[in-house]
Amino acid sequence: MIGTKKRKKQGIVASTTRTKLDLIVQKLEPYLRRGESMRKACLNAKIPPSTVYTYYGKDRDFTDKIDYHMAYASVLVNDLFFARLVDMATRQNKLQEAERKFKDGIIGHKKLASIKALNVISDRDWAFLQWFAVNSHNTRKEYGTRIDLYEKDLIDEMIASGLIVRHGQLLHFVAI
Repeated sequence: MIGTKKRKKQGIVASTTRTKLDLIVQKLEPYLRRGESMRKACLNAKIPPSTVYTYYGKDRDFTDKIDYHMAYASVLVNDLFFARLVDMATRQNKLQEAERKFKDGIIGHKKLASIKALNVISDRDWAFLQWFAVNSHNTRKEYGTRIDLYEKDLIDEMIASGLIVRHGQLLHFVAI
């Protein structure tokens, strides 16, 4: 039989407490999955934040479930970004393949133009790719932590095209 102190140290709780914690997770789940902060999720679920923080970090199972639901929105956003990157890469590959076939005489000028029209990579796509490269965890070391925008003409052009929005002195990229 495990003593009470040892149970707490190992992150083990009694079955009645486990049932209560599972109910807390169930109530918090929809709010956490929407990307709300723990505090806001607690307020919406009508659960005192102190109750959650009493067990969060101390009970492994409870902490894992909360973390799983908190990461849900981030995973969805990441999947959308990845899908957009895959789409751009697919279009780029089709363009390169078409240009190779045109160069080798396999397809004509008309077919090449048709493929280019269907697989064009827009300026907004390139801006997204640049933003992603600079801001993604996996690529920011290679591409930097920000984009230097010194040329006023470039900034004005990007604002006019809707790629960035000016908020006072700050410039923000618009989600595409």
